[in-house]
Amino acid sequence: MAKISKNADIYAAGALIWRVNDGTLEVLIVHRPHWSDWSFPKGKVKPGETLRACCVRELFEEGGVNVVLGRPLGWQRYVVGDGRSKAVRYWSARVINDSDTVLSARPKAHLARASEVDQRRWVSARRARRMLTSSDDKKMLGKLKKYFDRGELVTTPVIVLRHAKAIKRESWKNGAGPEYTRPLAPSGKKRVTQINGDLSAYGVKEVLSSPWKRCKDTVKDYARITASSLRTQMVLTERGYVVEPQHFSREIRNVVETARDPYVICLHRPTLALTFQTFSEFASHSVLETFPYADPWLKPGDMFVMHIASRRGKKSKIVATEHVTSEFE
Repeated sequence: MAKISKNADIYAAGALIWRVNDGTLEVLIVHRPHWSDWSFPKGKVKPGETLRACCVRELFEEGGVNVVLGRPLGWQRYVVGDGRSKAVRYWSARVINDSDTVLSARPKAHLARASEVDQRRWVSARRARRMLTSSDDKKMLGKLKKYFDRGELVTTPVIVLRHAKAIKRESWKNGAGPEYTRPLAPSGKKRVTQINGDLSAYGVKEVLSSPWKRCKDTVKDYARITASSLRTQMVLTERGYVVEPQHFSREIRNVVETARDPYVICLHRPTLALTFQTFSEFASHSVLETFPYADPWLKPGDMFVMHIASRRGKKSKIVATEHVTSEFE
């Protein structure tokens, strides 16, 4: 067998779409006549497409449903027939209504032809284990079932987003332009389109931002397109965080403790150290090891996704994280 490198020749994305029916965990599986197999819906990334945008598109095309992504389930890596390496990123996912406003930030997708997918079935996890063709798919199902049994499959994503690349300080009005008015650079504006798609993939409904222009301009189009709530706080600015660090931490902590809908917080680089310090209060040692550990914490336009499990009577807990880079994951 050929060796599979960390970097792949082909990237793809898929998900285990799940629901609970009469107390039983069910998943959506599809039959592909060309391969004569039962599998979870997935597909290859198109040029210029992010993994998460690819995932929700493929889940509609192959699975026939619109979804939002939940906690990540890891990678499958293997070598295809022609010797190229392939890496498939998986998430858990749940179906949303076809009228959900987050769909406004996604390109239109079309159902796969019957020659590609000819059957789609909701089946219990136990039956899926018997029907799935790939042993790797069965292992992925086992991971989903483990999270379900622990009560950690229902999570709320809270996303820390460093604003997209801005015009350099020394270039903004010859260095004399007010910091709060410094705008996004052309490359930053281009990145915003990808950010919109990724926020939609997670079903973000709440948008919190520093009111300074480069932060607000990174998220305002998403809020407008999806009719999501956009709230700004002066304490989240570079200046506000220095003057009132305790207030800043309290605002971040409040998001974790009260978020019921997917949330994004758009911030400046200097505030990120205290941001992650505050989030660390809700993370186990193993989860903390996945946190950014050095300045600049996140590059412009990067996102750090924290999946938060909330159970009645218990403290909110970060159970999984993802670092979404502007350079493709």
